[in-house]
Amino acid sequence: MKRSAATEKAAAKTSVSDKVCGEQSLRNSELRYRRLFESAQDGILILNAETGSISDVNPYLIDMLGYSREEFVEKKLWEVGAFMDIEASRNSFLSLQKDKFIRYDDLPLKTKDGRLVHVEFVSNVYMVGDDKVIQCNIRDISDRKRAEAALKAKEVAHWSLMQNLPVGVVVHAPDTRILLCNPEALQVFGMSSDQMLGKGSSDADWHFVRENGTRMPIGEFPVNQVIATGHVLKNFVMGVVRSTDGEQKWVLVNAYPEFGIGLRGYSDWEIRNWCRSAGARCCMTSARWVSLTRFCSNTNH
Repeated sequence: MKRSAATEKAAAKTSVSDKVCGEQSLRNSELRYRRLFESAQDGILILNAETGSISDVNPYLIDMLGYSREEFVEKKLWEVGAFMDIEASRNSFLSLQKDKFIRYDDLPLKTKDGRLVHVEFVSNVYMVGDDKVIQCNIRDISDRKRAEAALKAKEVAHWSLMQNLPVGVVVHAPDTRILLCNPEALQVFGMSSDQMLGKGSSDADWHFVRENGTRMPIGEFPVNQVIATGHVLKNFVMGVVRSTDGEQKWVLVNAYPEFGIGLRGYSDWEIRNWCRSAGARCCMTSARWVSLTRFCSNTNH
């Protein structure tokens, strides 16, 4: 059956309309991608997967490293001054061609004015039509690195302070295992650090005594009280019977929970005329509850 001229004309019009709509949809998609690419708050490089030549770079990376667009485009990755180690950059590119993915959690890049910027560098290979391209996502982690360095310095300072405190300090994990202890604590318990570290509250070596002279049940141990209640434990008096020589010492313990990240300063300690005392702290992180318990001894209670 022959199609009428009107029908053929309508079909042709529909075909043209569909083509125009398809082209418009493609342009809109490309525009959305371009806007995302240019407004991204991470650096992005697009490379030719066969040659390693940079075909595009977004404004954020230009601002981060201080190089112009012209200093990126059509250059090999290892020809850009920011990537200081040429051999390593070439090897990374070869690995990327082979494995289709590569990641560096902390890669130092050099800005045009000579500063080092620490970045997280993630690259993957994918197809765009018939072309294979590499996309490199580059995130500035300099602030995070500075914060980590500051926290590490703070923890080193706190550890140094803890080591020199005239009171015992014991750090417990969530399951009560001992993670850290200072020399004064070792002296109180009559143990070496090898003997103390790793012990939990259920260890048979612990022998604590109530004020009335009876043996203290495990549930009343200071670390267990703090973990169980999450509340402050103040001026808790107990006896410590050393497993090494059977000598009994009396100690005063203050303990309180502290929720946060990292170890805090060792403050809140006082001098008593019969006993030196200090506090216990607990820090809750995503992975663990850390209990810091400071002891002082007095054999004449």
